[in-house]
Amino acid sequence: MKNPIIHSTALAVVIVLIVFFAQFTHTLDGFENGLWDLRVTYLSKPTKHDPSIKLILIDQSSLDWAENNNNLSWPWPREMYSAIVDHCKKGGAKAILFDMLFSEPSFYGKQDDQRFASSLIDNNSVGAVILSSTQGESIQWPKELLKPIYQPIMIDTISHTHASFPTEPIGSAFNTLGSVVSIPDSDGITRKTTLVQSFDGFNVPSLSLSGYLISHPSSTYHYFEKQFCLNHQCTPLTSEYKAIINYHGPSQTYKTFNAASVIASKILEDEGKKGMIPSTTFKNSYVIIGVSAPGLMDLKSTPLQNVYPGAEIHATILDNLLHNDFVSEAPSSITYIALFVIIFAILFGVRYHASLLIGSLYPIIALTLVIITSIITYYFTIWFHLAVFIVGITLAWLSAFGIKYFHEGAQKRFIKNAFSRYISPQVIDSLIKHPENLKLGGRRETLSILFSDIEGFTTISTHMEPEILARFLNEYLGLMSDIIMDLGGTIDKYEGDAIIAFWNAPLPQNDHAILAVEAALQCQKRLHEYNPHFVERYGYAIKTRFGIHTGEVIIGNLGTEKRFDYTFIGDAGNLASRLESANKQFSTYIMISEDTKLLLSDRYVCRELGLIGVVGRSLPVRVYEPWSSLSDSNFFLPYHEALTLLYTGDLNKAEEQFQHLASLDFVSKSYLSIIQKIRSEKMSFKNGVLYLDEK
Repeated sequence: MKNPIIHSTALAVVIVLIVFFAQFTHTLDGFENGLWDLRVTYLSKPTKHDPSIKLILIDQSSLDWAENNNNLSWPWPREMYSAIVDHCKKGGAKAILFDMLFSEPSFYGKQDDQRFASSLIDNNSVGAVILSSTQGESIQWPKELLKPIYQPIMIDTISHTHASFPTEPIGSAFNTLGSVVSIPDSDGITRKTTLVQSFDGFNVPSLSLSGYLISHPSSTYHYFEKQFCLNHQCTPLTSEYKAIINYHGPSQTYKTFNAASVIASKILEDEGKKGMIPSTTFKNSYVIIGVSAPGLMDLKSTPLQNVYPGAEIHATILDNLLHNDFVSEAPSSITYIALFVIIFAILFGVRYHASLLIGSLYPIIALTLVIITSIITYYFTIWFHLAVFIVGITLAWLSAFGIKYFHEGAQKRFIKNAFSRYISPQVIDSLIKHPENLKLGGRRETLSILFSDIEGFTTISTHMEPEILARFLNEYLGLMSDIIMDLGGTIDKYEGDAIIAFWNAPLPQNDHAILAVEAALQCQKRLHEYNPHFVERYGYAIKTRFGIHTGEVIIGNLGTEKRFDYTFIGDAGNLASRLESANKQFSTYIMISEDTKLLLSDRYVCRELGLIGVVGRSLPVRVYEPWSSLSDSNFFLPYHEALTLLYTGDLNKAEEQFQHLASLDFVSKSYLSIIQKIRSEKMSFKNGVLYLDEK
C-alpha cells in the first residue's frame, strides 16, 4: 500500500487484534498484575482508610500470653472471645465480625460454647461460613440457623454445593453469617473479592458485606449486568463477577489491637480499674476479630506485602463498601480506541518521519503518556490496563522500524542499516532498564539487611520429631518476626531456621540502620527471656547469630511475569550473610558492618571486632559488635589496645594482652585461638586484615 494513512490504519488494526487476543487468553495477566501491584505499592495512601474500622488480632504474643499467664494452649476456650465481645459491646461497637470458623464444639464443654453464644446475641455479630464446590460438612442450609435475610436474584457462576458452618449454639447466636472464602489470582495474590455467593438456593454475602448490612439494616443490594449495586451505588465487576479491592496501605494501616491486651483491659475495667485499651475505644466502630500468628495459617499475599493477615483484607473490603471506592477497570471500548489511536500515531510517525531519532520519540512519548495516565487514573480508583499499551506500543515500534528496514529504497538504505542496531539485544536490554516501561519492577535502594541463624540448628533438628520441630520453628520464627515487624522490618523470606529481613523498603525509613540493630538486640533479649521455656518444652536453649549490613541493592518485584516476589538482589545481602557466619570466629552473636555503624550516631556502643577480608570483595570490611549500653567497661580499653597491637602485627604483645582479658571477655578468648591459627597458617593475616574464609 502506497497510501501511508491506509497502510498505518490496517497495521494498527492488526496490532490491536493481537493485543486483544493476548489479553482475552490471559497471556498478559502476569505482566499486568505486576504493573498494578507496583501502583498499589507506591501510590496507596494509608491516610485514606476509615478510622472506624478496627481489628483485634490473635498474634503470637497473644498465644504466648495465654499459655504463659493462663496455661491456655491453642485453641482457646470460647470464653476468651466472650471477653472480647463484651468489651466491644460495652464500648458501643457498631458491628463485630469474626474472621474465624467455630465449626467444632469447644474442648472446654458445652457451657463454654453457651457462654460465647450468649455474648453474641444482640451484638450485631457476624460469623464466618466457608463455602466450597468440593468439600464441607453440609450440603444443605442447617435448619437451626437463621436463613439469610437478603435474597436478590443471584448469578449461577458463584454458587457452591458444600459449606462449613459454626457449631451450635454459636451458629444461631450470630445475627448473620458471612462467607470468608476469597480465591486469589493465579499467582497467589489477593486483588479481588466475591461480594455475594450462593449455597442451597440462598445468597450468602461476604463477611465484610454482612458486617455492612447488619449495621445498615435499611440497605439493599442487587446485581445489574456486571455491576454490584449497594443502596443505588454501583461497582463494576470483573468478568468473574469480582470486585477489585482498593488497598489503602500495608499491614497495620487499620488500628490493630492485640487480643491479649483487649482481654486484659476488659478484666481491669471489670475491677474498676483503667485498662490499656478502654472499651470506649470501640465506640461506633466496626470490629473485625481474626488471627495473625504465623502458625494459625491466616496470612495472605497482597499487592502490598507477601505476609498480610486475612482479617486486614476483610477490613479493606468493608472500607471499600462504606465509601463505595472499589477499583473499577477502565472500559475496554475506551482502552482499545485509545490504543488504536496511539499505535496509529506511532506507525505513521516512526515509519514516515525523515529522522530515525525524532521518529523514536513517538513511542517514548506514548509510553510516558500512558504511564502518567495509569498513575492519574489510579487516584480515581480506576485500573488502567497498562500492559496492553506497553505491548501494543512495543509491537508498533518494532513493526514500524521493521517495515522501514525491509521496504525502504536505496536512498534510505543507511537509515535501514542504522535501524538494525535498534533491534539488537543490547538496545532491547537498554529499554528494559526503564522499570516504568518493560520490566516487572525493581529500583536501586540502600537497605539495612539482617540475616539470622540458630547456632547448632542441625544438631537440634536431628534430635526432634518432625512435628515437634515444626511446632518449635513456628514458635521461634513467630517470636523473632514479631520483633522485626514491630520495628518496621520487612520479612524477605524464611530459609529453615534462618530469617532474612530488611529495612527502608517498600517505604523509606530514615533510621533504618538503627531499627535493624535494635531488632537484633531485642531478639537476643527476647530469646534470653524465653530460653527457660524452650529448654522446658523442647530441651534446648536457643542461641541465634545476627549479621547486619547497610548497602545498595536492587529491590522490587523480581521473578517472572507469572510468578515473582518482592525481594532484593545484590552484594550487600551476601555480605550480611557473611557477617552472620563470621560471628563464629569471634564468639559473638551480633555483627554489623562499618557502613551500618556509621548510621547509628551515638545510639549504641559499638565494640570494634576487627578488619576482615571477605571472598569476592576487593576491600576488607571493618566489623563491630553493638551493645545497648556499656555495662562493663573493665576490659573495654585494654581490649582495644590489644586490637591495635594486632593491627600493627605485634602478635606476641597482642596475645599477652588478650590473655589477661580472656577470663572477662569471650572475644578476647577467641582472639587467642585466632592468633594460634595465624601462627599455624590456618588463617591468613595480611596488613591487619583477617581472611576468615581462605584456609
